[in-house]
Amino acid sequence: MRYTAVLFLAGATLLHALPELPPAGGLLWLALPVLLVPRWPRAGWVLLIVAAGFAWAWGHAGWRLADRLDETLEGRELTLRGTVVSLPGSPDGPVRFDFELAPEERPPGVPARLRLSWYDAGARPAAGEHWQLVVRLRAPRGFMNPGGFDYEALLFREGVGATGYVRSSPANRRLAAANGARPMLELRRHIVERLAAALGERPALGVLSGLSVGAEERISREQWAVFAATGTSHLISISGLHVALVAGLVFFFARRIWRLLPVFARRTAAADAGACAALLAALAYSLLAGFT
Repeated sequence: MRYTAVLFLAGATLLHALPELPPAGGLLWLALPVLLVPRWPRAGWVLLIVAAGFAWAWGHAGWRLADRLDETLEGRELTLRGTVVSLPGSPDGPVRFDFELAPEERPPGVPARLRLSWYDAGARPAAGEHWQLVVRLRAPRGFMNPGGFDYEALLFREGVGATGYVRSSPANRRLAAANGARPMLELRRHIVERLAAALGERPALGVLSGLSVGAEERISREQWAVFAATGTSHLISISGLHVALVAGLVFFFARRIWRLLPVFARRTAAADAGACAALLAALAYSLLAGFT
């Protein structure tokens, strides 16, 4: 199983070494290992697994790239209806949020997920709300400086097919409040709102929102500058380190508590119970962070 995973990964990695996706006719070459299996079983299976990894990455990349803004719509004003699917925020700039369009509300050539900026938002959109907005869009793009941050790659990973901004228009309006269709997103919004009610305009609001539910949008530019200068930016974004820390603490306390309950300790080892509790805690924290 280990070698199968390595071979599959090798096939997927091979696609990323190419400057562009192969033409559709290249799929025929991926069927070649099937013909080699009867004659050279060992080599045939190795090539077949590598080809499967290559095909999986190829299909995933093609699916993502197909959901991009049509170039004929770039720069045009569009009136779109969709749902706010992120936690909007920016303490010292435009309100930024992700906007998702339902299949029945998507005009031809417009991707399902957009990343928008609203510079003069009259009413702040909230996570889970349904809005009608007049926007101008453009295809994802970013700088490709070696060693620099690749913004276009980030948008690709997050499934964002276009970026843009909301135009000032009387047609911009909230169509419906959050209806519970995205309970985890609305729970994250509720936590941020409770933090804001408790802390007000204190600088700690952005940091606590980022560490609790991954809402980094409320961290100011000045704070990010301090984190960058001190090399602590990675501590603010919820990552595997934070999840492991929470899981480790839950494991420690759950194991100790389990040992104090003889009825349960006779049936299940304390370490196993602690591991299950740690797994659930890691999953819950990842959900609160939006799996960022």
